[in-house]
Amino acid sequence: MSDRRIEFALALPNYRPGASREGIQAAVETCSRLGWGSVWTTDHLLPEPSDASADYATIFEALSTLAYIGGLDQQIRLGTSVIVVPMR
Repeated sequence: MSDRRIEFALALPNYRPGASREGIQAAVETCSRLGWGSVWTTDHLLPEPSDASADYATIFEALSTLAYIGGLDQQIRLGTSVIVVPMR
């Protein structure tokens, strides 16, 4: 018999107006307290100014955000939805 279970994860508030270090830290602490398995960031660099890209006007860089989180909680797994490799 295999060990099957549902694991919850959270997309961090690392972008959109209102994104903050405090909000990201609170999200990680909540996930840890609830026993959720992982947190994820969104990556987007240099968005073209337009109405469609307004959500990305404020964004915490994905890899730096994950490095910060790694220092806060060594148990939670980290992930990114996308890494825009050509822009790095």
